[in-house]
Amino acid sequence: MEAYKQEFIDFMVESDVLKFGDFTLKSGRKSPFFMNAGAYVTGTQLMRLGEYYAKAIHETYGDDFDVLFGPAYKGIPISVVTAVAYAKLYGKEVRYCSDRKEEKIMVQIRADSLEAS
Repeated sequence: MEAYKQEFIDFMVESDVLKFGDFTLKSGRKSPFFMNAGAYVTGTQLMRLGEYYAKAIHETYGDDFDVLFGPAYKGIPISVVTAVAYAKLYGKEVRYCSDRKEEKIMVQIRADSLEAS
């Protein structure tokens, strides 16, 4: 295993993101480990996370991509910190995008309804 991959695993354990034990997943399946990306809660953790992802993407794809996709909800901040880290480490501006879990409901507000009575 490459050194950065082991460092990333150690980082996840140190950050209480990756836990080992006996877990029952939402699907009902048993697992010897559980990963909760929502446990990245500090700026330093997010910065390091973005750097690990940026390095892995660069090693795999080089600069041959246009956009990073972060699925709602926890994937959005991961794509953001990865785009920032990629620009810092490799000098390439990368766009990011995300999706929604719920349908967006547009509400039209009339200007006259905002006037004070």
